Amino acid sequence: MRDNRIPTCDQVLCKAKFHTEASRKTTTDMRSEPAIPRESVIRDKLAERLDLIEPNLELVAVEHYLPNPDGASGFVDILVRDARGDLVIIELKRDDKSARQALHELEKYVGLMSQVSGLRTDQMRCILVSTSWHELALPFSRYKKHADFYLKGLHLFLDTEGELSHCDEFVGYAGSVGNELCPMYMGMLFGNPESRDNAAEQIVAQLASFSIEDYILIDVDHTGPSGWVSSPFGIFVAFAMFPPAVEQHVCALFPEETEDVYEDEDYWHEQVIQTQLSESIQSEEIENSSPDGLASEVEWTKSNARGFGAYGNSLVWPENVLLRLIAGADSAHTVNYTTLVSTAHAQAWSRMRSTVARVIDGDGAWPEVIGAWLDESEDLNAEINVQIYSPSNVLSGLEALARSSDDSYIAALAIGRKFGSRNNLVWGTIVWDGTARDCSLQDVLNRADTDLLDYLAGSSWVVEPSIMNSLGLRYVTMESSPGSSDLPGDAARELSVVSGALARGDGSGDSLASFLVAHPIFTESLLAAYERTIFR
Repeated sequence: MRDNRIPTCDQVLCKAKFHTEASRKTTTDMRSEPAIPRESVIRDKLAERLDLIEPNLELVAVEHYLPNPDGASGFVDILVRDARGDLVIIELKRDDKSARQALHELEKYVGLMSQVSGLRTDQMRCILVSTSWHELALPFSRYKKHADFYLKGLHLFLDTEGELSHCDEFVGYAGSVGNELCPMYMGMLFGNPESRDNAAEQIVAQLASFSIEDYILIDVDHTGPSGWVSSPFGIFVAFAMFPPAVEQHVCALFPEETEDVYEDEDYWHEQVIQTQLSESIQSEEIENSSPDGLASEVEWTKSNARGFGAYGNSLVWPENVLLRLIAGADSAHTVNYTTLVSTAHAQAWSRMRSTVARVIDGDGAWPEVIGAWLDESEDLNAEINVQIYSPSNVLSGLEALARSSDDSYIAALAIGRKFGSRNNLVWGTIVWDGTARDCSLQDVLNRADTDLLDYLAGSSWVVEPSIMNSLGLRYVTMESSPGSSDLPGDAARELSVVSGALARGDGSGDSLASFLVAHPIFTESLLAAYERTIFR
């Protein structure tokens, strides 16, 4: 029996022929493209042609030695002085393999120049010169944005003889900082799942024709106990917020629809595309929603979330993560915000700070107090657990409390802080000042220059301070003592900001349940108005 591991004569001849042709092809390619000189050769020639880099550079040294008493020393390829008198570190790379080390070496040289020679970063500059930017382009573009020293990139070109020709500045890429979901979702409802599946195919095709790449589709099915609905099968589309380039593209596609765009109109371009989809794809109903709106639809099951474009990698964006994203997880465009973050993670901490500020904006003293408390947390190397519910809708919260003793619609926050072996908690709620007012709901709305329909339709955020003041209500923030129980109790102190500093003192205020008991006229008029307005 023949050993299959032993090649046949034909296999040997075939392999020999392949290697001969490959060698011949490689030789031909090498003849057509001149070999790039060694890096040391390019360095020495560039040191004699500093005008290729910029005018009025004076050579200081080639292969300038930088000692490092704490680690590996270094050698600056070319050290020059510019017309202003500042030192310029020139780092040279000739291929992609060596280019991978460039940014590390520049950081090292800047550190050593400061450590050994006492130079500040404003007294030196760095110029990275490379004959290839294939490997360098993206990391250089990102690095340049946060480098704490002057950094410039130059693409060095060689002529057909391998001699230095000229340099062009490499300006870098704008780059992506990641996507944010547009909080305005569009949904289509259907009488059967087949129609929905057909619509999904049309949505994908339409968006491809518009060159809209980054979005998420999610199916919704009515499964609640409320009985029959005419269109129990739905699909929602959520776009990544359009960057300026995509907005300009939408304007070019639909000039008439975008000619009246106002600067203060949020998500106008996304709405234009939503309108195009709704007009070209037949459905039984069109629904607009949001992260909170979709998450609150408890009678509708959400499933089959699938991402496209940047969201299309299922390893990065598995379905459970897409579902959380759609529901508003880690979004500033929600009234329910939860997150867990460490002060040591600077980027995550910064995002959390800005998101919390947006979520509680307009909630009385909360923004100032919570901001000061988080400032204090930064010095503690703490882990922070945030849970916030901020609807800016105190009337609806009071109505639910009066109707069914349900306080879950009242604004509340809880932020836990763990540092070392210690921990404490701040929690926020709304309290009453204890003074009864002889007023009805209509009196309160009149003072705020609104009516209940406008309030429920979205003006609540604007008039909330006036309504809170009319009713003697305010947002308070309480704190447990470090190391004490994480539950409100005798150790609780009220937080405030006095002369720009966080202050701790005795708390005051009565519950909203007590407020309702003390205001029978207001409570009765509130319940009646909601009964008439939303048909309870």
